[in-house]
Amino acid sequence: MSKNVKSKDKLKKLKTKNGVFLDDYLEKINKILNNFNFKRVRLVLETLNWKWWSPSVEDGEIPSIERMQQTAQHLLLEVATTKNVVCSTGGFYAYRHCDDTLELAFIVEHCETDPF
Repeated sequence: MSKNVKSKDKLKKLKTKNGVFLDDYLEKINKILNNFNFKRVRLVLETLNWKWWSPSVEDGEIPSIERMQQTAQHLLLEVATTKNVVCSTGGFYAYRHCDDTLELAFIVEHCETDPF
């Protein structure tokens, strides 16, 4: 299922805080959302019984593919339109690299050290 970011023509012509036109980022975000394997992430969440908080379910719930797509879209818009270069929640990580490429990842395990 294709999930596209919807925006008005005026919004598309705005520049982000990074100086790049939002329209350029919307195209990148749509490409990521249309090519990312949300079904595979859903399978991982089911296998690990990894639940997200939900206002309607006391113990949380495994998110639907649509909810994961909405979350990913929100994270990608956050890194595209602010000075943040990384934003994450629920295992999803959105990155904006120094060349303004965008990246979406789902991470189960991660470890790093502090810089020297």
